[in-house]
Amino acid sequence: MATPPDSPLPAPATVVSEPAVSLSLFGFTTDGQEGVYDRLLELVEVAEAEGLANVWLPERHFDDFGGFSPNPAVLGAMVAMRTSRLGIRAGSSVLPLHSAVSVAEDWAMVDAASGGRVGIGIAFGWMERDFVLSDAPHAERIDLFRTRVGQLEKLWRGEALELTGHSGQTSTVRLHPRPVSELRMWQACLGNPDSYYESGKGGRGVLTNLIRQDLDQLAANIERYRAGRADAGLEGPGEITVLAHAALSTDEASEERNMEALERYMLATFTSSSEDPSLVNPDDWKPRMVAAAERLRNGLSLVGPEAEWQVFKDKLTALGVTEITCLVDFLPHGEAWTETVQALGRLHGAGLKA
Repeated sequence: MATPPDSPLPAPATVVSEPAVSLSLFGFTTDGQEGVYDRLLELVEVAEAEGLANVWLPERHFDDFGGFSPNPAVLGAMVAMRTSRLGIRAGSSVLPLHSAVSVAEDWAMVDAASGGRVGIGIAFGWMERDFVLSDAPHAERIDLFRTRVGQLEKLWRGEALELTGHSGQTSTVRLHPRPVSELRMWQACLGNPDSYYESGKGGRGVLTNLIRQDLDQLAANIERYRAGRADAGLEGPGEITVLAHAALSTDEASEERNMEALERYMLATFTSSSEDPSLVNPDDWKPRMVAAAERLRNGLSLVGPEAEWQVFKDKLTALGVTEITCLVDFLPHGEAWTETVQALGRLHGAGLKA
């Protein structure tokens, strides 16, 4: 019997690949210490030696927490000179704070210097104080973001862009140096389903985390992302990168160390995002930070024994996540960093063999 015209065709079989495993730098607090960049670059070198896919670099201003990287392209250039294979990712560039030309020029230089290893995560911006760097107020960040995404895409393709400066003079500009690779972008998305849809419709990937969502919420947001791609007529499932904390526990002492570090990280995250950090009393917030760390430890991170990690990776694989980028630098510097990244290399390698 012929299939009725309105009947849906059977879905084609799909091959589910395990997510790539990468390194993310963000949880590091400098505390005015010397040798910060040497330590971070040593960690990046370990990540490359262990076979990890990429390194994601943050943009952070006016805060010791993550403030080692106010310009991720500068750190990306350092990484390019110390590595030969590792993908170099902005995670993320806050577009409303900068001219699209400046972002394009900075990252085109890194792309050319690294032989085409660049990918750019982009974000709306969240901290109002950061907008002293912008030529528009915080309230206008979403419209400005959308304008600059389009400008960045045109410049990277080699198209001319007409811009008017503050003096009123209009100039036509093109991007130099020319990048080696095609533009790959990920949009930072947290809990708003509309941002996932927008990213999908725009043909971008998603960069997200599990601090403000659980796996069920992530699954729903990924569906919104795919709906955006479908509405734009784009083929394929797209790219979903999930940032997750990683800390190898080999015994009771290392588990205690890792959980204490995760609690400190959660407190630093909350404090840095508060309107007045000086009003945050660590003693008052400790119970809440302990609960937040335990939530991540119980199925929403790679914190714990290595034997548990594949279970978490399998759950993300089932959701269609294509990359797990792992925060390691919230741990005490030294063996905890190195041993965790080595274990992440084994996790990544297991996926390649599957």
